Amino acid sequence: LNNDTIVNPTTLRALVDAASVHPRAGMFGSKIHCRDRPDTIWFAGGFVQWHGLHGSHHRGMGEIDRGQYDRVEEVEYITGCSLLVRVATLRDIGPMSEDYFLYWEDVDWCTRARLAGWQCLYVPQSTLVHKVTPTERQPEIKRRYEMRNRLLGLAAHLDQDIVHLAQAGFGHAQQVLGVADVAQGDLQAFAAGQHFGGDGVASGVVA
Repeated sequence: LNNDTIVNPTTLRALVDAASVHPRAGMFGSKIHCRDRPDTIWFAGGFVQWHGLHGSHHRGMGEIDRGQYDRVEEVEYITGCSLLVRVATLRDIGPMSEDYFLYWEDVDWCTRARLAGWQCLYVPQSTLVHKVTPTERQPEIKRRYEMRNRLLGLAAHLDQDIVHLAQAGFGHAQQVLGVADVAQGDLQAFAAGQHFGGDGVASGVVA
């Protein structure tokens, strides 16, 4: 649970209830609204575009909540802003990777869970409000880590795609990733089989 959220008495209970009736699910997430616009959705389930623009997508973000996402359903990832994980799932796949630090760590964790056979469930009966975070007021930090961690996630789950992307050329990578200031050295490092360390510097070799 993020420290910039406001929960209500049923936020956790609804997630626990869902876990009790969906044994194949390992991760459970809430419907999240914006603090300044409580009738506006911030998250109603997450989906990942692994090809093309390579991005993660918060379904419903910016939409007025009219009940259009009020059904429990399987999604591709749950935002770490409000996420309940089953103990058996945690034992199976391990904790979140510390390589990400900020952004995409939840996408990676849920992807690992799904690859291990667990479902990720969006539970709209669990609701909370998300406040504005400091990184949203510092777009350069947000942009850097989103780009960095998007590449890191692709390297973890689509190794060949990111190698081909880097080999296709820097300009093409800018266009495909949709990031104007993507670092050329970062892409070259991935093409060489390296990955990012915790400080954002390419190091080590992907097995």
